[in-house]
Formats: sequence, structure tokens, C-alpha cells
Amino acid sequence: MSKFKKWLDWRPGKKSPSFVVHSVTQTSEPASTSTVISAPTPPPSQPSSPSNVSVWLLPAQSSPENQVLSSIIGHLANKYGNYAYHPHVTLALLPPSFPPAIIERVLNEMKSKLFEERVVFEALHPGQTGILVYGRREYSSTGAPAGLMALQQVFHDRLDEELKVALERGDEAVVNLGYTEVRNIVPMFPHFSIAYTPAGQAEGVAELQQMGFYTLTPAHQGESGTAKTPGDVDALNAGEGMTLGGYRGYQVGALFAAYCGGLRPEEWRIFLRVE
Repeated sequence: MSKFKKWLDWRPGKKSPSFVVHSVTQTSEPASTSTVISAPTPPPSQPSSPSNVSVWLLPAQSSPENQVLSSIIGHLANKYGNYAYHPHVTLALLPPSFPPAIIERVLNEMKSKLFEERVVFEALHPGQTGILVYGRREYSSTGAPAGLMALQQVFHDRLDEELKVALERGDEAVVNLGYTEVRNIVPMFPHFSIAYTPAGQAEGVAELQQMGFYTLTPAHQGESGTAKTPGDVDALNAGEGMTLGGYRGYQVGALFAAYCGGLRPEEWRIFLRVE
């Protein structure tokens, strides 16, 4: 039996003694239903005052990577008395008033290119707000962003172009937004959060290591067995990085957009899925 078998009981959509599965239905267009694992109590159906729209890159929902990564997130959420959420890398952070139709249009336009990319894990880092996994940052021989990093900027550029076209047309959905451009404000793209907690981050990392769910390749290990340069993602690009739940990363296979209330998964509300 695989050492990861026990973690499959924490995957999204499956009940366990510590988790309850809830359906959250959106109340504005486009309508959708999302499945959320929560602990210890059911989350509200929507954020009372969303702070942003977050666009996510996810593994295919039926993939083994999604199953195992969801299990790890669910385990840590239960450990810290928090809420579980879909494994994802944030592609964009937008104002909560940004028109969903523009996001949907650009995601569908770029879907095939985004689905060719992989999120590659490089270093796990306990930060002030939780536990982060930094992803590989690719650059061309000229030093320009390449791969997923280049596509992330293209996505923002296309949103900006579509917004400006809509403003020139005088579309009702954009005339009163109060802003006329789209800025790329995602910090340290790509990064992947596996837990949100103000304390106990190092303990969580140590637990994952002890259970064999977080491993570093020899090239990335210092004398203590931790990453040589935590957070210095560019310095790690030449090596083989790390594994999480036995995986080096995941192929992008789904694109979600959600109204989010900061680092409070119980207030997140998915309103768009492109798969």
C-alpha cells in the first residue's frame, strides 16, 4: 500500500470524521456550484465584502495530483482549525468590481496555452501568514520572463486591453468602475499556499517531512536538511527542487475565478470554472 493512501481520505468531496462537504451556490451571474471541505463549521455562502477577485491555476480536478494536494491542504486545515480549499496558484488579483465577462473571455482565449504549462515546486517556506511553496521562475537567455511567467503577464495585458476597449465603447459594466487599467500585483508568482495560519508554520513543515510528504532533492539540502536559500526562488531554478505528496508540481488543467476575502478560505466564493 502506498504511503500516501491514508491521505486520500482527506480529498475534496469525501466525508471524514473531521470534515464535512458543503455545496456553495453563487447568487450572481454566471451561476455555479462549488464543493468546499470545511472544518470545523460550515462556511457562509459568500463573502460579506470581498477584497478581490482571484484567478487561479489548478491541476485537473480528476488528476491524482489534485487528489493528493487537496488531502495535504485538508490535513493542515484540520490541524490549524482552518478551512480547506482547492490547490491553486494565483494567476491574477483584481478589484472585486472587475467584470466577470472579461475574465471569462480572456481565460477561454488563453486556455490552450495555459494548459500546456506546469507549476513546478522548488522550495517550501514557512512564512508569517502560512506555509508557502515557491514555484520555478523561468527566464529566457535575454533575462525576459518565459513560460508560465510570460503567460501570466500576457493574461494581465489582455485583461487591460479588453477593459480599455469596453471603456471606449462606453459599456455599462465598466463606466463606473473608478479605474482604467489592470496592474499585475501578484507577489512572487508562481507560489502555492498549502496552509494559512499565523502560528505553528515550522511545526507543520516538520510534520510533513517526518511523514514523508515533503522531500528535498540532495542539491537543495543544507546541513540541516532544509532548503539552502528559502524564498530565493531564482537560486533554486538550476536544481531539481522538491516533492510534495510525491509530486514535483502539476500540469495546469483547470482555471477558476473567485471572490475572496483575503486569507479567509471560508469566505471565498468561486464564480467561474474553465476546464
